[in-house]
Amino acid sequence: MQIKNIYLFIMEKLDKAIKIIDELQASGLIKKYAVGGSIAVIFYSEVFSTYDLDIFFIPTGRII
Repeated sequence: MQIKNIYLFIMEKLDKAIKIIDELQASGLIKKYAVGGSIAVIFYSEVFSTYDLDIFFIPTGRII
């Protein structure tokens, strides 16, 4: 897979994940969040293939 294709694949998957996390935040289940791990490193280094996404969040304490 070419580097451009890897980047587009990663960005597409990241976009879907962020939309879901934004929905959790809008619903009041989480206060704030941050993306960490390999995905976060990609924005500061050369593109490489990874399939994990680390999310750190502050829960609101709301129980569903």
